[in-house]
Amino acid sequence: MANQRTEAHVRSVLPGVRIAGPEARTAIDVGGETYPSNTHRVEYVLLAKIVRSKRDKPAFVICGQTSIANRAAARYLGSEYQRLRTRCGVRRRFCVLLRVIESEGYGPSVVELVRDITTEAFTPRPDSSSEQNSAQPG
Repeated sequence: MANQRTEAHVRSVLPGVRIAGPEARTAIDVGGETYPSNTHRVEYVLLAKIVRSKRDKPAFVICGQTSIANRAAARYLGSEYQRLRTRCGVRRRFCVLLRVIESEGYGPSVVELVRDITTEAFTPRPDSSSEQNSAQPG
């Protein structure tokens, strides 16, 4: 992942998402589906709005397989913000999976919505509790 803060957000706020390491081509796994990167051809990126508590302001998390995918998600957010706000409101969280097409030729310009993964992303995976319990000293 790009940085420790993004990794912490994904781990703590998006418990239904797993990001594989470089050996697995940084695949995104959510809702029983795996989205591997095919660098410069097809890359995926998560765009999530998180709200930790009623007092906190919403924050956006962008977690892509490449830096171009991250830029594409930021551009998508800029162009689609009003639509997302109308659909989700100011305080409701969401998570969408985006696909970036032919980034080597088009850069971050060609991005499309794959699907809304809000339910899957914010719901802990069935194996999450056993992973967390085994990680705690006991």
